[in-house]
Amino acid sequence: MPKPRSTRFQIGEPVPRYEDMRFLRGKGRYVDDLELPGAARAVFVRAQHGNARIRGIDTSDAQDAPGVLAVLTARDWYAEDKGRLSVMYAVPSTDGTPMRERSRPVFANELVCHAGDPIALVVAETEHAALDAVERVIVDEDPREAVADVVTAVAPDAPLVHEDFGTNVAYDWEVGDRRAVNQRFQNTAHQVELEVSNNRIYGFTIEPRSVVGRYDAADDSYTLWSTTQMPHVIRDCLAEDSLRVPAHRIRVVAPDVGGGFGLKGSHFAEEAAVLWASRRLGRAVRWTATRTESFVSDVHARDQFARARLAVDDSGRVQAVDVDVLANLGAYASLFGAGCASVFGSGAICGPYDFPAACFRVRGVYTHTVPTEAYRGAGMPEATNVIERLMEAAARELGMDPFEFRRRNLLESHREPIVNALGVPHDSGSYIQTLDLLEQSYRQWRERQCEELSRNIGIGIASYVMQASGGPSREGAGVGSRLSNWEHVRVSVHPGGQVTVSCGSHCHGQGHETVFRQLISTRLGCAPDEVEIVYGDTAKVHGGLGTYASRALVIAGSAISEASDRVIEKGRTLAAHMLECAVPDVDFEDGVFRVVGTDRALGFRDIAAAAYRGGDWPPGFAPGLDETCYVDPSLGTTPSGFHLCVVEVDAETGQLQLLDYLTADDFGRIINPLIVEGQVHGALAQGLGQALSECCVYDGEAQLLSGSAMDYGIPRAADMPDISQRRTETAAPCNPLGVKGMGEACTLPAPPALANALQDALPAGSSPLPPMPFTAARLWRMFQPGM
Repeated sequence: MPKPRSTRFQIGEPVPRYEDMRFLRGKGRYVDDLELPGAARAVFVRAQHGNARIRGIDTSDAQDAPGVLAVLTARDWYAEDKGRLSVMYAVPSTDGTPMRERSRPVFANELVCHAGDPIALVVAETEHAALDAVERVIVDEDPREAVADVVTAVAPDAPLVHEDFGTNVAYDWEVGDRRAVNQRFQNTAHQVELEVSNNRIYGFTIEPRSVVGRYDAADDSYTLWSTTQMPHVIRDCLAEDSLRVPAHRIRVVAPDVGGGFGLKGSHFAEEAAVLWASRRLGRAVRWTATRTESFVSDVHARDQFARARLAVDDSGRVQAVDVDVLANLGAYASLFGAGCASVFGSGAICGPYDFPAACFRVRGVYTHTVPTEAYRGAGMPEATNVIERLMEAAARELGMDPFEFRRRNLLESHREPIVNALGVPHDSGSYIQTLDLLEQSYRQWRERQCEELSRNIGIGIASYVMQASGGPSREGAGVGSRLSNWEHVRVSVHPGGQVTVSCGSHCHGQGHETVFRQLISTRLGCAPDEVEIVYGDTAKVHGGLGTYASRALVIAGSAISEASDRVIEKGRTLAAHMLECAVPDVDFEDGVFRVVGTDRALGFRDIAAAAYRGGDWPPGFAPGLDETCYVDPSLGTTPSGFHLCVVEVDAETGQLQLLDYLTADDFGRIINPLIVEGQVHGALAQGLGQALSECCVYDGEAQLLSGSAMDYGIPRAADMPDISQRRTETAAPCNPLGVKGMGEACTLPAPPALANALQDALPAGSSPLPPMPFTAARLWRMFQPGM
């Protein structure tokens, strides 16, 4: 009888990441590692002002520089009827007015709208030659008044970013029941109001963006190697909007890209420009960003200002919440930027709370700054920061314990989907049980705080619910999305029993090569070394949307599960024929097809071999074991949780020390606990980084002042506290694995948990908290009388 195959990569096991060994041995392969003999180097000429009219461009001296192959501008680009970059979220205003939509240009034409706008492209034999020639390009910019601050941008006399719109407001979007909210505010005893700023930050990846474009005249095709999270989407953006050539003539390859965080999930000018330049020159063209260039050519994130209010009755029950947000879109609408603050933010603004009425208004505003885009959490960290700071303020105003105040307002646990006051679905959740995991630690820290009154110790708590993985494609279309939410997987079994999984999601640190192997190993009984995972190449994977929104395991994982089931069912049909029994009598477990109640069996490898040989097939059996599956989810997933942060502030220096950080999260069914722990650490580092040190600072002329690694406050490992992780597992009801997306989740509660702890550490009567980040200088001023 066949023996079960090695299945040590089972679901639920804390398996170290399979792909790590490749990187530890220096075998990672990045775009800039690609060797293409004869490839030319490209360098961009970028705008120096936040707002300026281009009166002229003189490229003659640069054209004559040694080694220069071409100097290209908007005139050359538009002469070939090329387009602009894509927008995937065009959020309409509540009154039905379409969004005032202006996407990023590949080359700025006549007008620059932020410092860093691309104006010209120099292509040369070497990078040094290109850099020398860039200095010879003379751009006559006529600078004009600029606006960088989102509040200033909506003032009646503010400079206009796009004058033809007549306003800087791209959309005015609202969801909820305005009448019910106003009525409850009129009839409720307590009203708490708060203004909250979410600081602008940058998704600082160690590995900068890099692209290589190659045109092949033999078949009129283009190949782009890019540091992108979503190769199929970028191919379609190039085809439909920017490059304007048929999609089947474009191949996009995304090898190892390093950090992504959403930043590398956008479409950028350089991707289109190098392909176009390659066709003009007849040779490959490559570009890699410098660190300083990245700050003005990539995308930024967050940057919102909110006015929020809460109506609370005498029993401490919230009756209504009303939030009004100004969201800084930057100079142009990015791929997902318009949807982040509005549609995505609405999914988190009510948290895990049972609010009877809610209203959430967002105005997307253009400014003369780098466009904002999805960044780990994508609009939901901003919303969570607002509601959790507001809940904290309400608890203090009512004189209630913040822990108890939150408990009193939680939703009841549920294992089937519900909707909140905004009509946003929650798939499942065990909110009170999850909060209870922190209660003992919370009480212990409160006791210690009372015992050590000479120290400025503060304890903060924050909750969250994240809308992860996205819902069905039809729902997205209803709120302005031009991107569907399906995923594609192909599970191919080879005659020797090995398995190749081709999927449209891209792995750049999430551990897909490990967890997908765990799924296959559990379902088909394969050893991990017998499973190949293929992704990141539109020529090798037929379709897909990529990795973002914590969606890969939920949607691609579901497709792998369904495709595996189809493989097993087809294998059972063949096994039943070979074992001379009925199909229902064949069971499959641990890689063995067995006739129930007997010792008659065939191994998975035996069936795989037989599926490709025609000697013993049942009538109508199609050769092979090869299944393709598309999955469009019926509902998104909602990870949730509560975080506890403990800080101490030195009044004499303003230094803040993180004494403790505890998490209690509900991520549904856990496939790999080790990877989950790592994702929590990474998300917390970025969430706490926003609260502690990270900030993109512009001056009054829309010049970026923090545009280098020396000026931008990247958190270090030493800045991070010890983290204690606790979990409940409430299975997601709408996917076969019961999993929830979680890679971004812990960015949501980290900033408000720290802010609430800091507020708790301050003496009574202290000044209000300064805006994030809470640097030592800002905190020191709070302890100084009269400052």
